[in-house]
Amino acid sequence: MRLIDHKNKKSKKSNQKGHILAFLVGACLIGIAAWVFYDNKIEPEPVAQAGVELSTDLPQYIEGEYKIFAPEEFQQLYETIIYPNTDTLADPPSITGDDVVDERIRTIAESRGYLLRSVPVASIQKADEPRLTVGSDDLLQAKALVAWKELERAATAENIPLKLNSGYRSIESQRQLFLNRLKTTGATNASILAGQSDDAVVSVLRQAALPGYSRHHTGYTVDFVCGNGVQSFKVSTCFEWLKKENYLNAKKFGWIPSYPEGVDDQGPEPEPWEYVWVGQQALWKEADNG
Repeated sequence: MRLIDHKNKKSKKSNQKGHILAFLVGACLIGIAAWVFYDNKIEPEPVAQAGVELSTDLPQYIEGEYKIFAPEEFQQLYETIIYPNTDTLADPPSITGDDVVDERIRTIAESRGYLLRSVPVASIQKADEPRLTVGSDDLLQAKALVAWKELERAATAENIPLKLNSGYRSIESQRQLFLNRLKTTGATNASILAGQSDDAVVSVLRQAALPGYSRHHTGYTVDFVCGNGVQSFKVSTCFEWLKKENYLNAKKFGWIPSYPEGVDDQGPEPEPWEYVWVGQQALWKEADNG
């Protein structure tokens, strides 16, 4: 006769329940840990605002149907873009150190269309570009850097010597650039305050933004140069290649002209060498709600 040990059977059932409970608790802990890891590794979505919100995914380069933009539509599109890893400056930075003089300069600048811009809120990428200065403008946002490298590769494949001449620019770098150009005009704080140097200020603003108002602050804006840069970019093969068919070669990689010809009150005069990255999706015909 086979004897059944009821006490041992009960003990086995208890052990089985314990194993199941431990497995469930372990699974929950692994799930929570995985969620925390994933959440920390993925760049958070930008705060929802009115406008076109850029995807936080790195760009993928595919052929698509691109909308044809009028010059002012390039400008309008740029102002709707909400860039990841940036935040708009709350207060305009100092220019000359004199608050009253600075306010007069800003008033003149804003009458030309200059707007206070955004700056990175976290670290951005080193570009490793030979023409750029390490620790200064040799930086770009990750998505813009990938898009530039792909654009450069496409240009090189067609024997177009497109090079990067400027990337991210800090507020301090922009301040020095602006003040150096203002100094060459002979303008002083006293003459600006007296309204005697408005023309001098305007002459500088045609070519350079005041600190806090440059699109280069975002890390999504670049200046290009063609070859060794001796030739004017506007008449170069690089500009011809970028501009043809409504900037199709630029748009393929998410770039548009920053200050195109044919637009009034956009800040500086048209700059054929400056481009802003907005991403491909914003340029597809499918993205057009009209």
